[in-house]
Amino acid sequence: HFSLLPQWRGADPITFAILSGQPKTGVSLMCIDPTLDTGKIIVQRQLSIKPTDTTPVLTERLIELSNQLLLEYLPKYASGLIKPRQQPHPDRATYSRKLTKQDGIIDWQKPAEQIEREIRAFTGWPGSRTVLFNRDVIITQAHVVPSTHGKPGDIEVIKDVGILSVSCSAGSLCIDRLKPAGKREMSAKEFIAGYYSNR
Repeated sequence: HFSLLPQWRGADPITFAILSGQPKTGVSLMCIDPTLDTGKIIVQRQLSIKPTDTTPVLTERLIELSNQLLLEYLPKYASGLIKPRQQPHPDRATYSRKLTKQDGIIDWQKPAEQIEREIRAFTGWPGSRTVLFNRDVIITQAHVVPSTHGKPGDIEVIKDVGILSVSCSAGSLCIDRLKPAGKREMSAKEFIAGYYSNR
């Protein structure tokens, strides 16, 4: 299981680890149990979550770690050298769920830090979607700016340098890359040149 159980039991632990802003996650090799992800732990290993990790990137790193653990610990478990232990602090369990398309709609009333985490967490599915200059877009990369230039949802464009930012409830989200509906992914500067000038 791709979390440090009992943290993020359920269908989508990697996405929810990124969404939470936690600094680390990991892999749990566990015994199968009748209830959801409550089995005894064979071994756990931590993995740091990088500030730029997306769900696909973090998934690959966790797969690599899980393969290492399976090779090292499964033979030990099969031969009886390891005794599985109960999950620690079951009263502190958290749960993930399957994402829906609705999850990907950006709410600019949220803090910029939270929206930036959503963009990384929702890479692939469902994507972080909004409307800019009357175009449906998926934002694929962005960074947080502490200051804000208006109320949530207000857009600031500095055309000469290709800056495109949106005010949030706390801070602003500076968009680096995005994908207009039916088009290829592009930089904010390319998007401004193609769509802001032609409004």
